[in-house]
Amino acid sequence: MALTVKKVLRLKQRGKYADRDGLYLQVKSETNRSWLYRYTLRGEAHWMGLGAEKDVTLFAARAKAFKARQQVRNGIDPLIEKQQAQQSVLLAEVKTKTFEACAEGYFAAHSVGWSPKLRKGWQQTMQDYVYPTIGKLSVSAIDTALVKQCV
Repeated sequence: MALTVKKVLRLKQRGKYADRDGLYLQVKSETNRSWLYRYTLRGEAHWMGLGAEKDVTLFAARAKAFKARQQVRNGIDPLIEKQQAQQSVLLAEVKTKTFEACAEGYFAAHSVGWSPKLRKGWQQTMQDYVYPTIGKLSVSAIDTALVKQCV
């Protein structure tokens, strides 16, 4: 039997609750609830997250599942499509970043274990020699290989 809005609100016990056509509500706790779509493509079963229950209504989850089901019928893996769309957004975002912004992000993420002398030296070298030359250039203008370093 399909879920209703009232049933969704009442479900508190941990588990996966089927709606219809591969749509499930996964309850991990009262505050951790999400929509899943289960599909089989080329003989292999897959689970695809559709969003948190607090952000995605039952009707929106059904619409997302319907769209994914259409992709499966056309031989398209909706998970791969979703990942490619996310990667495209990230790549576009990174391409607009400057070299300086990426370098500072790298420094913040990796310099935690560095000695104070190494940290200061790295920052000083970048400020004196690198940033004046290429700091304001977008990463995509420098080299697409650097884009992978920023993601």
